Amino acid sequence: MMALCLAIFVSVRKSDDRDDVLSLLLIAILLHLSSTFILNVFFPGSEIHKQFNTFIALLYPVLLWCYTSRLAGFQKGWERRDLLHFVPAGLTAIWYFIIAAYTIAHNGKTPAIITPYNSISGYICIFLYAVYPLKCIKALRIIPSFWTAEKRFVTFALTSFLTLSAYSFLLLILVRIYPSIWVDMNLHFWTRIILYFLLLLICGFAVFIKVHALYILQVDGNTQHSQPSNEFSSLPVPTIKKQPISGIDYIGIVEKMERLMVNEKVYTNSELTLDELAVMIAVSRHHLSESINQFIGKTFYQYINEYRINQVVVLMDKHKDSKVSPNILSLAFEAGFHSKSSFNQYFKKVIGCTPSAYMRKMLEK
Repeated sequence: MMALCLAIFVSVRKSDDRDDVLSLLLIAILLHLSSTFILNVFFPGSEIHKQFNTFIALLYPVLLWCYTSRLAGFQKGWERRDLLHFVPAGLTAIWYFIIAAYTIAHNGKTPAIITPYNSISGYICIFLYAVYPLKCIKALRIIPSFWTAEKRFVTFALTSFLTLSAYSFLLLILVRIYPSIWVDMNLHFWTRIILYFLLLLICGFAVFIKVHALYILQVDGNTQHSQPSNEFSSLPVPTIKKQPISGIDYIGIVEKMERLMVNEKVYTNSELTLDELAVMIAVSRHHLSESINQFIGKTFYQYINEYRINQVVVLMDKHKDSKVSPNILSLAFEAGFHSKSSFNQYFKKVIGCTPSAYMRKMLEK
């Protein structure tokens, strides 16, 4: 379980911001389930099993909202104000670890403060699991329709959270009216079962989304590299490797994409993703990926980064007459790169030499 959490955490650094949030949601669920497993293994007869709410559960609706808002285009990247959404979970976490430390130090005996902790954290859960899913419903209406799988995931997750909120609220009323019902019907046990079952379903759905995204986006190196080119030229349409789906204008998609690259230079946006480019062209990301792979013979990142390299070459050429060597890394960032290593790698792959060697050749002419 912990190894899987680590693998997802590493993948966060290789994905876009929306997938980062989905990875964080997966990590939170897996940590929740693994911590429950540890408590049951090491403290099987502990008082803590009577009831001990985890602060991690407060993260789920907030992370779902962060994911949905990025799908809807409300925000890109993390901002300081986003931290306000995590304040309830943060404060609860401090209380949680104090109780956990006491319990470990006293061989499973829980402190008196666990009772108000469970009550307050329970009320916060009911509130968050109602408010944030309702916010997600509003955002769900403007998510592009071609993100079908993602929309279904959000719909399932928010429905699950709303159900948990309504169930907890109803349970709270029943316990107030019939105080003994909590013990008589073993409601704590069944509440945990329902929660863990829904979390496993959400976790499985989220894994499917990530695997599906990897399949669509693919990785660099799955296709053959094209021959280097030192200047912009009209894009030839290579022989199609497999028969395209009927009714899809792949050539039209490629032409629209080329116009965005040449006229608007959208590749200079270092955060540009396949999903964002698909929205600009108003096509599904699957059809856009197919167009790039089958008609151009490259992956998305190969295609974008070759445009960036060509832009760097153009910027270098502007400095040739002045005989002054520019800051090559600044030119790379201006063209859309955000990593020195990836810039050097693609430059040598496309041009055939290092950026500094190419610049020296230009200045010697």
